[in-house]
Amino acid sequence: MKKRLLTNTAIALIISASLISCKKNTAEPIESAATSTSSEQVLSSENGIATATQSAIGSNVTLTLQPGSLDGEDAMILYYQPDPNYANTNAGQVIDFPALTWTAGGIPTLRRSLIKFTQLSYIPPTATIVSAKLTLYGVTDASKAPDCNQGNSTYSGGYSTNPSYLYQLNSSSWSENTVTWNTAPGVLSSPVLISATSQQWNENKTITIPNSWVKDWIAGPSSNYGMMLQLQSENPYTSIVFGSSEAESSNKRPKLVIKYHL
Repeated sequence: MKKRLLTNTAIALIISASLISCKKNTAEPIESAATSTSSEQVLSSENGIATATQSAIGSNVTLTLQPGSLDGEDAMILYYQPDPNYANTNAGQVIDFPALTWTAGGIPTLRRSLIKFTQLSYIPPTATIVSAKLTLYGVTDASKAPDCNQGNSTYSGGYSTNPSYLYQLNSSSWSENTVTWNTAPGVLSSPVLISATSQQWNENKTITIPNSWVKDWIAGPSSNYGMMLQLQSENPYTSIVFGSSEAESSNKRPKLVIKYHL
């Protein structure tokens, strides 16, 4: 069950009051049912670890989302032409977040990954987006990447020189516990390019997300379709892998940081 500790309206009123107080140099701590400090509110947590935090500096508000397995929505989708079961297989609880093209019996098999951040409802639909950055964290070794246990590599054992794409998904809702290759949403054009990796393990990528994507996501409860990671060229043999929201280490889970003002 998804947790919501504050409503959009309550958050908007709290932020507005805080910003006005700051102008008068008489700022008071923002009250919250969650644990908070003078500089940061914890809006949601899971097993004692913050999954949504918010802070305000000047007129800008920063929302940081790094959900775990309860609030996180990400899934791997699979394709292998000789076996149609792959395209109908759900892999929403895996600990790795890969993009891969390999072979089985000499025939290509593909992996792509989907992700969306459902806690974006903390941002009022009327907010102006200043910036958005997604950080994907590289896993440390093959034991943390059961679905991509060669890491960021090529068949010859070298590092992957293949960049990847991050696409915005379009016009179809999905759940990590049911989505498959055959049921995944389509993608919009103009993806974000992610540079190739330079080491086999433990390489992080911070990706600038277009502000227009975030505006689409916060427009309404049914407008957030998320993103898809795939290789730029899906020719064997290349792969990249990051931690998913089910990753054992909380600091390896995908993180989205959005700055906005009202």
